[in-house]
Parts: sequence; structure tokens; C-alpha cells
Amino acid sequence: TKPQASRNESAEIFVVCKGFKNAKIDPKFLDPKHVFQQVDDGKAQETNVLQAKKGKKARPEGYDVPGQVLHSVMPVKDFVLGSAPVKALGDVNAFVWDDSEECQLWRSHKLTKPEILHACEDLKVLGKGDFRKLLAWRLKMVAAWKAAQKAAKGDDGVEAAASEDEGSEAEAMREEEEISELQRMAEQRAKGARRRAGESRQKFKERLALKME
Repeated sequence: TKPQASRNESAEIFVVCKGFKNAKIDPKFLDPKHVFQQVDDGKAQETNVLQAKKGKKARPEGYDVPGQVLHSVMPVKDFVLGSAPVKALGDVNAFVWDDSEECQLWRSHKLTKPEILHACEDLKVLGKGDFRKLLAWRLKMVAAWKAAQKAAKGDDGVEAAASEDEGSEAEAMREEEEISELQRMAEQRAKGARRRAGESRQKFKERLALKME
């Protein structure tokens, strides 16, 4: 039977070269080690788990990306107190806990539930809802760490607290905008999936009509 991916009408073209003179070929192009060596352009592609474009696929380069290792980890402290949490979610495989003062505070916090600890162990299996939970948890841990620092120093200045609150609110608004964009993109993908399913059914009907099935 005719393959489903084939067109209903095909055209085959054969090209014959006459008078071709064999040119000298650089021997390195016949060396498999040279031909199949991996080229490192020094530019690793960044991944944003909340702003992935519709229909965009990763480059088919295998698992070994230049400049990266197969399994990368990041300290939880760097994720919580860092300035690029969304980028961290897409770049590393897991968040690791250590014996630092920050991690001890966050592990004992009432909002650090078992699902949070489990999510940190393998980020690549998480969905967008899990990423949202991690980002929301991160904001609360930042606030908890700042409160612990103020309590330790005995600093209860109203202006400092107001400035920190404004920074946390601005970051929360930015992440909320990213989450809203993510939801919009998910709706578009669902709509596209329904459209493709309809097109597939229509093509199947056409093939039945042409007695190709």
C-alpha cells in the first residue's frame, strides 16, 4: 500500500551529469573522526519552561549539548535567592539541599511539604503546574529568609521592610505574568491539537475514498 505520508500523485526526476571531471578531495573529508566530530559553537541554547513557543522543537543534537553535562544540579539556595529562577528550572535537572543556614530554615518551614522536596529531585519530569508551585514556594522562602535576617539583627525599620515588600510584589507580578502567558500558550496548543485531529480524520476519509486503505 502507498505510505500515508506520500502524496496522491508523485513525480520522480533523474539527473545525469555528463562530462564530469573528478576533482581532488581533501583527505580529511574522508576521515570519519573529522566528519563526525562534534562542533562546539560555545553557545548553549537557553530553555524557558514558562515561555516555550508553540511548535518550537529542540535542536536534534542528541543529549550531549556542548558546554553542558548530561545531569546538572543547582543548590536550592541559588534557586531561591538567585535572580533567574525561571531560567534555572529549564537549565538544570535537580535542586540539591545542603547544610547551609538557609536550607535548614527552608526545610523546616511549614510550607516546604513533601511534594516540594520530591519536585526538587527531578525537574525534567515536572509539568507547568509543578513549576508554578515551585515559583510560588520560592517567593515565600525569600520572604521567610529576609524575616529571619531582620529578626537576627534586631532590625525592624519600617522603610527597609516596605522596600523589601515592594521588591517581592514586583517579582510576584512578573512571575504571574509569565504564568498567564503559559496558560494562554497551553490553550493555543490544545486548540491546535483539535485542529490537527480534524485534519487527520479528513485525510483518512480522503484515503478511503481513493481506496488507499
